[in-house]
Amino acid sequence: MKYAILIEKDADSDYCVRSPDIDCCFSVGETIEEAVSGYRQALERYLQDLREMGQTPPKPTTLVDTIAVTDVA
Repeated sequence: MKYAILIEKDADSDYCVRSPDIDCCFSVGETIEEAVSGYRQALERYLQDLREMGQTPPKPTTLVDTIAVTDVA
């Protein structure tokens, strides 16, 4: 599965990576690469925990879903 990620950074902060599909996982890092790598590790652990508990991982949001959700009238 491939999950969309959001990469955010304020002028006075590190990079933050999160996914609109998984509220409990995020990562921060001084570089984009560091933040994405940390997120990948956190996501892998989270998905493994779900599988061990017999739960199904959330379905990834598609780009079309994301556009529809963020469309403002």
